[in-house]
Amino acid sequence: MPPPDPVAVCARRLRRRLPDSQNSSPIFFFSMRPPLLPPGSRSRANGWLLGLCLTVGLSTAQAQTATYSLTGAPQTYTVPAGATRLRVVAQGAGFMTGPASSRPALVSAVLTVTPGEVLTVVVGGPGEQAFGSAPYTPGLGGYNGGGSGGPTTASQIAGNGGSGATDLRRIAGASSTAPLGGGTLMSTNSQRLLVAGGAGAPGTNAGEDGTGGNAGGKAGTTTGGGSGGFPASFSFSAGNSGTAGAGGAGGAGPVGGHGGGGGYFGGGGGASGGFANNMFNMPGGGGGGSSYVQPTALAGGSTPSYALATTGTGTLALTPQFVPTLAGISPASGTAGSSLLLTGTNLTGTTVITFAGTSNNTVASGFTVNADGTQISGITVPAGAQTGSVSVTTPDGTSNGVSFAVVANAVVYSLAPASGPVGTSVIITGANFVNVSRVTFNQSTSTASFVVNSATQITAVVPASATTGPVGVNNGGTTAFSAAPFTVTASAPAISSFTPSSGPVGTSVILTGTGFTGATAVAVNGTAAPGFVIDSDTQITVSIPTGASSGTISVTTPGGTGSSSTVFTVSVPAPAPACTAQVTVTPAGPVRLSGGGSVTLTAQALEPAFNTGTGFNSTAAVTAVQPDGKILAAGTTTYNGTPTNNLVRLNPDGTIDASFTQPGTGLNGSVRTILLQPDGKILVAGAFTSYNGTARKLVARLNADGSLDATFRETGTGISGTISSGPFDIGPGITDMALQPDGKVLVAGAFSNYNGTARVNVARLNADGSLDAGFAPTPTSFTDGANVVVVQPNGKILLGGSFRVMNGGPQSGAVVRRFNADGTTDGSFQPVLSSNVDANVQALALQADGKFLLGGSFNVGPFTTARYLERRNADGSLDAGFPTGGPNFSVAAVQVQADGKLVLGGLFTSYAGTARGRLARLNPDGTLDNGFATGAGFNSNVRALTLQADGKLLATGTFTSYNGSPATRIARLNPDGSLNDTATPIAGATYAWSNGQTGASITVDQAGSYSATASYGSGCTATSRAVQVTADTTLTNLIVSTAQTISGSYNNVTITGTGAATLGAALQVAGTLTVQAGGSLVTNCQPVTGAGSFVLAAGGTLSICDAAGISSSGATGAVQLAGSRTFSPTATYRYAGTQAQTTGSGLPAQVRNLEVGNAAGLTLTQPLSVGRELRLTTGNLTLNGRALTLLSSDTLTALVVNTNGQVNGPATVQRYLSPALNPGPGYRHLAAPVLRVYPNRE
Repeated sequence: MPPPDPVAVCARRLRRRLPDSQNSSPIFFFSMRPPLLPPGSRSRANGWLLGLCLTVGLSTAQAQTATYSLTGAPQTYTVPAGATRLRVVAQGAGFMTGPASSRPALVSAVLTVTPGEVLTVVVGGPGEQAFGSAPYTPGLGGYNGGGSGGPTTASQIAGNGGSGATDLRRIAGASSTAPLGGGTLMSTNSQRLLVAGGAGAPGTNAGEDGTGGNAGGKAGTTTGGGSGGFPASFSFSAGNSGTAGAGGAGGAGPVGGHGGGGGYFGGGGGASGGFANNMFNMPGGGGGGSSYVQPTALAGGSTPSYALATTGTGTLALTPQFVPTLAGISPASGTAGSSLLLTGTNLTGTTVITFAGTSNNTVASGFTVNADGTQISGITVPAGAQTGSVSVTTPDGTSNGVSFAVVANAVVYSLAPASGPVGTSVIITGANFVNVSRVTFNQSTSTASFVVNSATQITAVVPASATTGPVGVNNGGTTAFSAAPFTVTASAPAISSFTPSSGPVGTSVILTGTGFTGATAVAVNGTAAPGFVIDSDTQITVSIPTGASSGTISVTTPGGTGSSSTVFTVSVPAPAPACTAQVTVTPAGPVRLSGGGSVTLTAQALEPAFNTGTGFNSTAAVTAVQPDGKILAAGTTTYNGTPTNNLVRLNPDGTIDASFTQPGTGLNGSVRTILLQPDGKILVAGAFTSYNGTARKLVARLNADGSLDATFRETGTGISGTISSGPFDIGPGITDMALQPDGKVLVAGAFSNYNGTARVNVARLNADGSLDAGFAPTPTSFTDGANVVVVQPNGKILLGGSFRVMNGGPQSGAVVRRFNADGTTDGSFQPVLSSNVDANVQALALQADGKFLLGGSFNVGPFTTARYLERRNADGSLDAGFPTGGPNFSVAAVQVQADGKLVLGGLFTSYAGTARGRLARLNPDGTLDNGFATGAGFNSNVRALTLQADGKLLATGTFTSYNGSPATRIARLNPDGSLNDTATPIAGATYAWSNGQTGASITVDQAGSYSATASYGSGCTATSRAVQVTADTTLTNLIVSTAQTISGSYNNVTITGTGAATLGAALQVAGTLTVQAGGSLVTNCQPVTGAGSFVLAAGGTLSICDAAGISSSGATGAVQLAGSRTFSPTATYRYAGTQAQTTGSGLPAQVRNLEVGNAAGLTLTQPLSVGRELRLTTGNLTLNGRALTLLSSDTLTALVVNTNGQVNGPATVQRYLSPALNPGPGYRHLAAPVLRVYPNRE
């Protein structure tokens, strides 16, 4: 079987559909005849065909490179997104077979392209060898411009065809027109960007002049074919490929000439003709085609490369180049050695980063490009970098430049201060502080806050993480350190908050802040709190210590002391209510049940009267009522005959509270104002200078028991100085105080400074008594004193008095001003002015609606009627709806009741024409409240008023009576205006008896001891004395004829003229208890009760211990027998109690002898006449406005025997004169004291 025809095989192969190229261009199908070869050359033809079959087609793209091979048709390429340059490597086609010198052009260049544009690729084909039998058929020129061989004649051998060019065109697609034998795709030649010329053809063995390329027989140019070749010998050489602008030379043979040169677009064909001595005349080889790169298509900075290929296959490879682009640089300036960050696109593969400069200005390593090629980090600025452009280079090219400024390295010279705690501001001095990004202390983890003041100075704050070490300044990416370290000292602690904000002693409080580690002390308003726990550097738990008062909390550490900005309020537990009631049971017992009978017992709770005895010995200034109902009162030296040292505390019934004492001399001057603190401590102020010898200038704070509070005292000389008031100087003294919620104290009066710091008439003290420098009143010169100061709920301060210069300018008679919390004048307030230079405000009271009342003596303009009471709006303007013609004289005190009614006290004697003796109550609209009945009122000036929680009213002043009843400079009134001098039943009380029964009255039929407990008010209770009830048994009689102690239950008890009975316990009498003439009964503070009667015969003696003395009836007094009580006017009555006593209603209007043996004193409850002797053994007799008469008759004249006491009050002394015995004038001489003077004896 004959071998297969290689042409048919090749045709079948070429007609197969091969895989498409990158751009899916179709395969070009064509048939080809092998050239005519000499005999024996068939194997070469087969090889040529097989080689052609194996090399025609497209190459598979590797990576991003697209490689194109011969398809016989134009192919396309789309520039990928992001590619702006394209590397082109093109090789023209070589001859199908022949010597290695038949080499096509190899051209490479980088071209500028546009992403997405479509280019046309044309790969050249090889020239055809003349084939067939001699003189052969001329070889066809290769695809894309190869010149065909010269034609054959009878005597000439045809030439071989030249190979085609490979080119790239800027056009989306080009059609194929006559591609073989010189076809050129002429219509798109002008769009060629790059051309690689085809190889020339080798010479053949005969032929005439060949036709080269586009025109034959000419020298090769960029547009025309080359000249025809000369005949050659058997040996031949291939023509060279063309170069840019010129065709290649034809191959040389020993005999034959050169073939024609190729044109711009291909190789030249072989020549025909020519004769030689050889057997065959062979035409010379054709010249190679020329190559070309369009200059305007070249990428900037690139040059094309022209060379001869080592192989003969036409190819074209396209590699897109993604040129890097820079978008930013961070930071934009820095020092050599600092680190940078570049951002942009196509940065992958960066090989070098170039900075402006001439040497040592590139970076080729040490940096990192991120995965998507948009960022390069870790770039260290090279030492040779200069200010200018920075660019990057990748295999695809060099980027645009971004600006970077190279700055000099910073230098740190000094630190001021060189040490301090966290939070200290430090001045850093140095140089080149132009691009500072960070300041550190000993390379602390946190950056210090800082401000660059200039290129040579920085102010930085020491951060919380700082430790001792050098200070670093990062300037442009590099850090300069101080030579000397900064020493971080312990910080003073800082308290930012605490919770809770108030509570009693013992409350656990959590402090929050910083710097608590190592705390050595915690204090509450200066009182050390030993019970504290350091939970952490930012938290302490502390227990409010005993003795602490409201104020700031402080923490002390080795670094210093820090105090809270807010006040902890030490609340005082609500005191037990003022439970002052007394419970009586009628009958008082003992009670004897007869024949199985019963008795009804009735209980009653009574509020005791307010009995002040002789009251104060001089003007009483002011009172203050404690929550427990006790009353602090400021007077002068005595109260009810007892020394008080200018201050006393009274029980709710008016007796002195013995638990409140001032040691030694107490206060050495008058007290004019009293202020109660929430913690139970007491502020007093006035004109004193010491407390029991301890200096306290005008103001002092006392503990609840009356002792001096050592934690409150003045600084230096304290409040001092006088002020000029007309022709006189007044002061120093304090007339009023006001307590702020934060524990600070406002004081008002007549003074000019505090320890040398100007404070005229008003100042604010801290909770420890020192001057509050934050309150500096704008006015600097008051010419008269201030009388009253009030803190409004909004913190503003009202000051009343008489001051003529305010804020540096004269404002005659400005009597009320208002200040802001810092002491500046409140411009929104209309000052209350008066044209009367002697005008002043003595009282100022706030209403709940913001309005306020003024009391005093003032007028508002020339020739206007004086006013004594006004109401002002909150802005200081006059409240026109409130009457101004009420009081007829000055008002010294104003109180606002909870119901809005107003109580006034002063010197006035009428209100709106209605008589009111220095006291009146008004309705809220200013009209007189006629339901408040004062009668004649007070007989002299009322200086101060204090409202009690129960609606009762305390008044102090210079008066000695109220509505005709004695009231010596202090009195308490009931809510209806009556004097509170008698016990009053308590409404709403409930009763529980000791036998389990309830109710005010119970009926009992069993013997036993019965007492009643009353419950009333807010948790108050009081229990009566026990009533003894006995069964129906036979009681014995008791006769006392000697001195003996008795007690128990009897039918009759008789104390004879020789008997002296002393009660050792309770005595119950069912019949009669008789004290005969000469006999005596000492009650010894034991009750005398029962159903019987009592008789004190003439000449008998009764010693009384009960505080209520003796009563004519009822369950009060020393004798409480249910039957009749007879007290002889010629008996002796001795009062020998352990507490202050009153004589009681049972004492006859006339007695034979009266003896006071009670150190607490005795007060008359009704007028009394003494017939024989008034003996003052121990204690005083206070008349309390009741008449005392020492009688004188023809048989007896009464005398005063004074061994240790005195009579307080005016007494009447009689002198009996008989003309029968003494016809002349008579007299009675009394010396002080009167002792054992008996002008007439019995």
